[in-house]
Amino acid sequence: MDSLSEQKPSDSAGKRLRYRLLGGVVALLLLMLAGLLLAGQYISSPTVIKKIQQVVAEQAGIKMEFQAIGLDYFPQPAIVLQQVNLTIPDYGQGKVAEISLSPAILALLVGDLRLGRLSLENPEFTLDLPDSTSQKLPATAGQDGGLEASLARGFSRLGQVSPDFTLAVSEGWLKIGRDQQRVEAEDLDLHLTLAVTDSHKASAALRSKAAAVKIRRNGHREVLKGFELNGSVAIDGETTSLMLKRLALDEPGLELGGKIEQTSATPSVTLELSGKNIDVDATRRVALALAGDISLVDKIFNYLRGGAVSQLTVRSQGRTADELGELKNIHIEGRLQNGSVSVPEIKLDLTETDGDVLVADGILQGTGMSTRLEGSSGHDGTLKVDLADSDLFQLELILSADLAQAQQILERIVVNPEFIEELNRISRLQGTGTGKLTLGDDINNLYAEVDISDLNFTADYQRVPFPIKVTSGQVEFAESLVNLKGWQGTIGDSEFSELSCQVDLASSDKSVSQGLGRIELGLDGTLEEDVVKWLSEAFAVPQNYAIRSPIKLSAARLDWQEGVKTTFNGGLSVNDGPNLSLDVAWQPDQFNINNLKLNDKYSDVDLSLNYGTGGTALSFTGTLQHETLNALFVEQDFGQGRLEGEFSVKKPEVEQTGVQATGHLRGSNLLFTLPSGDKIAIEQAALAANGDQIDVDLSKLSWQDLTWDPVKATLDFSQDKPRVRVAEANLCGLSSPGVWTIDGKNLALDVTLKGRALDVTTVSTCVEHEQVKMTGTLDLSGQISARGQVDELVTVLQGPLQVTFTNGLIQQGKTLARVLEVLNVTEIVKGRLPSLGSTAFAYTTIELQGEFHEGKLLISKIQMDGETLDALGQGEIDLVQKTIDVELLAAPFQTVDTVVKNIPGVNYLMAGSLVAIPVSIKGPLDDPKVRVLSASSVGSSLLRLGERTIKSPLKLIEKFTPQGDGQKK
Repeated sequence: MDSLSEQKPSDSAGKRLRYRLLGGVVALLLLMLAGLLLAGQYISSPTVIKKIQQVVAEQAGIKMEFQAIGLDYFPQPAIVLQQVNLTIPDYGQGKVAEISLSPAILALLVGDLRLGRLSLENPEFTLDLPDSTSQKLPATAGQDGGLEASLARGFSRLGQVSPDFTLAVSEGWLKIGRDQQRVEAEDLDLHLTLAVTDSHKASAALRSKAAAVKIRRNGHREVLKGFELNGSVAIDGETTSLMLKRLALDEPGLELGGKIEQTSATPSVTLELSGKNIDVDATRRVALALAGDISLVDKIFNYLRGGAVSQLTVRSQGRTADELGELKNIHIEGRLQNGSVSVPEIKLDLTETDGDVLVADGILQGTGMSTRLEGSSGHDGTLKVDLADSDLFQLELILSADLAQAQQILERIVVNPEFIEELNRISRLQGTGTGKLTLGDDINNLYAEVDISDLNFTADYQRVPFPIKVTSGQVEFAESLVNLKGWQGTIGDSEFSELSCQVDLASSDKSVSQGLGRIELGLDGTLEEDVVKWLSEAFAVPQNYAIRSPIKLSAARLDWQEGVKTTFNGGLSVNDGPNLSLDVAWQPDQFNINNLKLNDKYSDVDLSLNYGTGGTALSFTGTLQHETLNALFVEQDFGQGRLEGEFSVKKPEVEQTGVQATGHLRGSNLLFTLPSGDKIAIEQAALAANGDQIDVDLSKLSWQDLTWDPVKATLDFSQDKPRVRVAEANLCGLSSPGVWTIDGKNLALDVTLKGRALDVTTVSTCVEHEQVKMTGTLDLSGQISARGQVDELVTVLQGPLQVTFTNGLIQQGKTLARVLEVLNVTEIVKGRLPSLGSTAFAYTTIELQGEFHEGKLLISKIQMDGETLDALGQGEIDLVQKTIDVELLAAPFQTVDTVVKNIPGVNYLMAGSLVAIPVSIKGPLDDPKVRVLSASSVGSSLLRLGERTIKSPLKLIEKFTPQGDGQKK
């Protein structure tokens, strides 16, 4: 009981204590509540508001006005300012719907009043930054322009407010900048947390978002949408770090992260950024608009035009923050997808480009590129561009090319005028090819190299008059060389394969086209008639030596350099014709047939010929028959000829070294066509060589209407100039021995012509002269010389000629017939002369005296003593133009006795004189015009010749024709 009674008072005391404590707490809370209510009323008093405005103005230099001030208690105590207007002298102004300041709770519990949180609701600020040219105060000790110093000063100012606090901005609007450079953020949410330990250690974390950021710079305005920035900054001793956790934009598409770190001890500054999903086109537009005056930005986006960068890293390092922007310190790596790359200097655009991009040491590089180039697809490409001051540019690309598009590209990028000229000769180009395009190394003076294989195209080429089709092959172009390799296809109806060709377009003046410089061609194929005809015309092959078609070429090689050299080596054959192997070379003043081998069932020949500055050499071995030549050439006009033997002759250029000739040749029924078209025929020929002498024995050598039979001569090489000593050359009974001297391209001849008592009928038949038929006896003598090129010999003939015909009849002759016709219609003759159509003209003598001079036979005297007509005259025959110009004095009778009795009054005029009618013979040799001349037009030299020759007075008769002026025939 006692213990029980003692226990009860104790329990009651405990309860009373608990009630008192509880009551005390309640009372304290009530007192605190009352205090807060009293504080709210206190801080809203005009005195306190004025004091707050005064403190803010003194400490921050900011003029602040607000409509209300109060306290918030939840979620934590805070002083709230509403409808706040702020003015910052020289910078701008702003307004805030509500500013909330909360103390740091933990510090408050220990009696330390600090700012813990600053919140701004719906702030709107417009701030003008000072002009960059404004004078700055000198930096105090310890203040430099570095990142570390700037952040330290910022942390110091914020630490004076509170070492640890949070700034929160919601639904804000901020416009900041100067002049035409401004940034405007709309619907801005920001959260900044600050922690300052001391002046050497501090940190801050930032999260921010804005619906739009508007930037105006350099007269351009751009809008960035969906802006988000998360990051932090820290100072830890000598190291300052800015961490960019995430910088993202919805438009243009962009996402970046990275950091900047500065160490003051070294000193050094490093930058590392990484990004993904970057919209290049939108980013380029914004970057050029806002930062186009920055060299690096301008140059990068001058080439990079569009696409997306899926991954990007940027690194830079320097001693100061300014050095981070120097090209030599920047290292950028990225992956471009579906991009556009442009080279504006040469109007080259790469589209749908994928590849790796690198900027290092001031050079922009692209590797592993796949792309499209104006209709052609490319892969495994590389690009290199110097972003600094040099003009370095390099591009390599493997292309599956549309050749028509490739032609247009090459016209823009190749600077070689000869190549462009040849490229422009190509039209209607359609087809594809796969190859490599290489450009470099100077953007202002590009070197272009093209290597395209798997060719498949059709085209027209101005130098070839037929359509070209290529089904396989390769083409290369580098500097001035164009190489074709392994082409297969057709030209017109002709097929070719394994065609290889090298064309050198070198020119000393790169601004002026010189045309094709050199062609090296290799070919296997079949050339049809159209191509063979074209080639024959192009190389000026005489029609008589045009080869039959189709021609099959095998391992043919041509090397041609205009005006310098031409060589051909290879085999060819024609259907049902011989096989021909040929090795030929030509240079100015030098022609070599190193080897010509011809064989079929009729012939087997090896021939070589070397002619030029190195000397002369000829070699023939084998048998050659006309069947072989007729099967090889279009003009099958080689008679029934055959040539066989083994023969060689060598004449070195050195004069002291003699000619060596060996062997023999025999031929029969040989027929040769000269380049002029004239033909030379030899019935039998034999050549026998012995040292420096070659004996020649020919029978029936025919040229035009002339035939020499026989011809015996010796080719003499014992002296400095080869000579042909003709011992016997019988031309229709005329002997024409002489010496022919060969002097390079020139030929000198000295020939004696002699014939005595030759039968005119036999001579006329021999020369096959159908225009004149006559009988009688012929005596001829002459001494002819000439020196010059072969085709000019007629123009330089010199020497006398005398021809005499005696006691014969002229049965046919156009010139004499026309003279007789003209005279027969004159009044004085009146048909008394014979007509060659029915009666032959009898003559006693016809004598011609003349001299060859400069292509003409100058006739000093031609005299005919005929049975019914005498004639005397002079003139000339042009051997080159084949014309005649002769004047005659024709005397139909020896006296006028038989005439005067029929014409009253004439006896007085002509008594005792010889009647002479002046006649002109002029025009083409084969069709001259004959007319009677007036007495006054007869030359005095002809008159003197007549008087001197006839030795009788002459009376010239005129106007005795029915017309009165003479009759023309």
